[in-house]
Amino acid sequence: MRYLGFLLYGLSIFFSLHAQANCSALKTSENFTVLFRINDANLDETVFISKKNGKSSYPLWSDDWFYRYSSIIYDSISVEKGKDYDIWLHYESGGHKAGVLTYYQYIAPAGWTYVTHKDVNLSFLRSINIGISEENTDQLICSSGGEGPELPEPEPDYCELFPGPVQTWQGNTNNYFSQDATSQIFNTSEKKVGFSNQITKSYNPLYAPSAFVSGLCDGMRCELDGPQSEEKALRWDTSTVEHIKIDHVVKKNEISKPNTQYESYWGAPYPGLQVERNASLTFTSGEYWVDSAIILGKLNIDGNVVLHVWNKLDIGGSVNTSNPTDNLTIFAYNSGGSCPLPANFPKGPPQVNTSYAVNINVAGQFNGRIYSQGPVALSNATTLIGAVTACQLQLSNTAKIIGKSECFDPQPKNTLKITPKSAFGLTCERMPVTFSVRKENGDLDTDYSGTLNASVTSSNPTNSCWALTEDATECSKENITISLPGGQRKLWLQSKTAGDITIKGKTGDLSDNAGPYRFAPFGFRVNGGDPAKTVAGKNETLLIEAVADRGAKCEVIEDYGKVEGENKPLSITSLDYVQPTTGSKSLDVDGSTLADGASIVKSLRFTQGKALLPVTYKDAGEISFELADDKWQPKDCETDSTDCDDRERDWKGLKGKAVIYSRPYTFALCDIQSAGGRTDFSGTSSSGNGFAAAGETFSVTFKPIIWTSSLANPDSDNSSDSNHDIVTTGSAWCQVATTPNYYSVEALNLSAPLNLSIPDAPHSPVPEQGTANKGELAGTVSVPFNQRQAQDGLIVSNLTWSEVGSLWLQSDATYLGMKLDQGVGALGRFYPHHFTLNSSELVDAVPDKFTYMDQSFTASFEVEAQNKAGGATLNYGDFAAVYQEKLDLVAIDGGVTSTDKNELTSRLDQSVLPSLPPWAKSWSQATLTLDQGEVGFLRDVITSEPKTTSPDGPYDVRVGLVVNKPADCATRGCTDFADQDLELLDADDVTSVKAIALAGNITARYGRLKLDDANSQFDKAVNVSVRAQYWDSSVNAFVINTDDSISRFDGGNYCKQMIWPTAPDDVAKSKSIMQGSGTVSSGKSYVLEASPDRTDYFREQVRFWLRLAKSPQSTESGVLNCKDGDAPTAGDYYRPWLQYNWRDNGDEDPSAVVTFGVYRGNDRIIYRGEKGMNRLLN
Repeated sequence: MRYLGFLLYGLSIFFSLHAQANCSALKTSENFTVLFRINDANLDETVFISKKNGKSSYPLWSDDWFYRYSSIIYDSISVEKGKDYDIWLHYESGGHKAGVLTYYQYIAPAGWTYVTHKDVNLSFLRSINIGISEENTDQLICSSGGEGPELPEPEPDYCELFPGPVQTWQGNTNNYFSQDATSQIFNTSEKKVGFSNQITKSYNPLYAPSAFVSGLCDGMRCELDGPQSEEKALRWDTSTVEHIKIDHVVKKNEISKPNTQYESYWGAPYPGLQVERNASLTFTSGEYWVDSAIILGKLNIDGNVVLHVWNKLDIGGSVNTSNPTDNLTIFAYNSGGSCPLPANFPKGPPQVNTSYAVNINVAGQFNGRIYSQGPVALSNATTLIGAVTACQLQLSNTAKIIGKSECFDPQPKNTLKITPKSAFGLTCERMPVTFSVRKENGDLDTDYSGTLNASVTSSNPTNSCWALTEDATECSKENITISLPGGQRKLWLQSKTAGDITIKGKTGDLSDNAGPYRFAPFGFRVNGGDPAKTVAGKNETLLIEAVADRGAKCEVIEDYGKVEGENKPLSITSLDYVQPTTGSKSLDVDGSTLADGASIVKSLRFTQGKALLPVTYKDAGEISFELADDKWQPKDCETDSTDCDDRERDWKGLKGKAVIYSRPYTFALCDIQSAGGRTDFSGTSSSGNGFAAAGETFSVTFKPIIWTSSLANPDSDNSSDSNHDIVTTGSAWCQVATTPNYYSVEALNLSAPLNLSIPDAPHSPVPEQGTANKGELAGTVSVPFNQRQAQDGLIVSNLTWSEVGSLWLQSDATYLGMKLDQGVGALGRFYPHHFTLNSSELVDAVPDKFTYMDQSFTASFEVEAQNKAGGATLNYGDFAAVYQEKLDLVAIDGGVTSTDKNELTSRLDQSVLPSLPPWAKSWSQATLTLDQGEVGFLRDVITSEPKTTSPDGPYDVRVGLVVNKPADCATRGCTDFADQDLELLDADDVTSVKAIALAGNITARYGRLKLDDANSQFDKAVNVSVRAQYWDSSVNAFVINTDDSISRFDGGNYCKQMIWPTAPDDVAKSKSIMQGSGTVSSGKSYVLEASPDRTDYFREQVRFWLRLAKSPQSTESGVLNCKDGDAPTAGDYYRPWLQYNWRDNGDEDPSAVVTFGVYRGNDRIIYRGEKGMNRLLN
């Protein structure tokens, strides 16, 4: 039945081709088809091509090893011994015995399937008429004309499964992604991966979804909740398997056949396929199945391959390193199971489940796409280029994923371009023709490497050939196949016969046609035979030469024009807008206007066959015009002459074609405007107004303009990128006429691009050392012009710059092989989009406990100036100080939770913070850092002389940062914090400002050190109790500060005052002292001692002050040992924050009254108020 189906199908094709030919009546200049069948293949089958008479036979297709080198198509892979095959060969003529031979096989139930194709040159047959014969095949059918068979629907591209580099599928509640800090992902969308990690919220304790996402996405920390893929239900279907291999180990180099399944005898997880180190396995186009596989060597991919993995794929080698990523798609079935829960559920910490379906764990490279129902792990220095859609994904160590797929990162489409498209040449010289592979933006694809086939496609290509150089001795007839290094090749086309020639170029799947190229025996050669490259609006002088074919080469007809010069009237006609074809502007020819469809006569002064012709064209594109002297004829071909051959006699006069390539002069940068509507872009890092925040969009209209003498610029390099440029942002440039023909035409492979860039250094700032950061220009930086934009200007409204300062915006293009003068403009000032608080910390004087008012606590923070996308703006530190924002510290009472007044900023003491340079403007690159800066919370001062404070508090002090904005923000451009979570109310229900809070808080207490009065015998020392207290407004009293175990004191540094007796002689007798140093513990100390320092009987009452700092008692009369110079000014015993207004004399040192001799000791006498004793009572 299959044979009959083939026969009927083949016959139907035969008759449908409308051909009256058989296998001996085909032509190399026309398409033809060959169908044949192989029964029980013996690998000795061959189809031959020969001349019509059967001579000069060559193998066209063969599976015979004997013809492995000589056969145009040799199949050693898809044809197997003992099997039946239906084969279709289709030859598509490219003209002149060259074309493409395509090979198809019939595979049920899919139908005809493409196998391969080859570019062929059948000129070796030396015959247009050919025949086809066979050896050991059946049912050979041939037909002229026609096309290849109708092929099955193309394989799916699976793009719905790979919307980005990294993701899971929608609805996967067990999805989880983890990433080491040293791993990276590139080409993401907005720095995000397509995982949510919501499962972490079901752990106990709760874990943040991003807790273990530490790596980078395009240089910044990865974020979750990116796009997710559609879900694909994987079903293990091996119904199309044709070959089964069990426990297969690859030890050398092998090529596998499509539809092969690798099974394990023991079943999964044992490997059905293992590729050893130093071995390689090649999968040709098709599908493959494995139970499990271990790849230690190389897995090569040739064509589009789908690999189904039932259990697990372990990769310790390299996979598909030399082919596009989309050529390999892996479906990992996870043994048919669904996505498992992450590891350590539900106690934590969450981790990717270790039942990996795909594990890539070496420093190799994997090119391809993976869709896995199970977890996937990449570790060590693995690089995956492509995309991963997985149940769960783990990136460890320095693993890297580089997103690359036509699904989300389509590559620019190249075109093959032939220049010039048409030209006039002479039969005595070769005409240069350039074949170049161009990117979408018109630039040459210098990375391209392939083979070029150039052919003459005219109906009569006789005597035409291709040469590699202008004077090469060898010239290939009609077509040539040669390498295309760097995407470009110049060939020389020659024709010995007068007439028009058309050509075709082909490389890979790219092709282009060009012509006509006119060859004549006599004529005018313009510009040496090359297109004249001109600038729109600028005068260009063309060299016109009258030349003739003298056999070996073209020679100037020197007697055309006398030695002293002779005027020759030339007819100038046929102005042709070659590309684009919509030109409308006339050509100025030496002061005369040549319009479309018109003709003019110009008198050119020829001297020995040469003349100069000035032309000016005020538009872009390729144009041509013709010159003719119809009356001229060679001297040896008079009207009645019989000495000239027909060709010369029939040729009338001298004719020539001038081809002009005209480009715009440059791009004018017009209508420059920020997203906020600002149009002043003259600001720099040290002057002028603000233009836009870093990362915010701005708009520029680019106009391709003509050259004008009034604006012609000398050579300069304003942007310092080693290219000539012109500053074109002035209003005069935007008034210059545009070139309305500067637009792209896809059908002509004509690209009129706009390419935007910035140099390695910005316009400003210019640091004293080094170079400011270049930053990144983003948005539409490469775009072709359309016809309307060529007339009115191309608006690019989504440009952004990641840095601050002012940039050089550069506009470039290459058009018709000519580089436009670079149009540039300095745009600024760009300023930071926002500030962010990278880190911060407030630390109490007694960490985690309290700070006394007037005592220093420490504040640390790092503020970063950022662009809109969150990147650091490193140039900010080099701004002039006047254009850097000044930061201030503010404070609130965190205990106020209502809308009552809470501001405490006036109580902050910032006097000891760095002032040279001022901390508030100490920007270094993008950061402003304060490291353990000392700040105080001030007491409430009632009077300043003497300083007297009032106890209040304690306060839960929250400290924040604000920007001290100047008044001219509207024009200057100001920056503020993106997050402002601290609200200051300077009056009830009135918000004065918002700030960003520093981490932590300060517990500010009004403190004092209290000494208790003491009594003792006249000759005995006595302890003086020391207590650290603070004011507690909730009880309206001082309470012991049990948190204080750090306040130190020096009892030997004291002031003394006699209370009684006060007579000078008695005062002189006093020897009492205070002594003992220590530290309070839980707010108390008992080491301070007052001593009479004597044994003889002397009664006295004394006030001792424990010196903490300079204090008012030092100026009182009768106070001893109290020089200001002796008061502590720093160090462990300096404690001004523990002074207090004890006696309404202002805040002073703590004091105690000590009485010596209140009782005499052992006398057993009950005191009843002896005479004079009351005076000793305190």
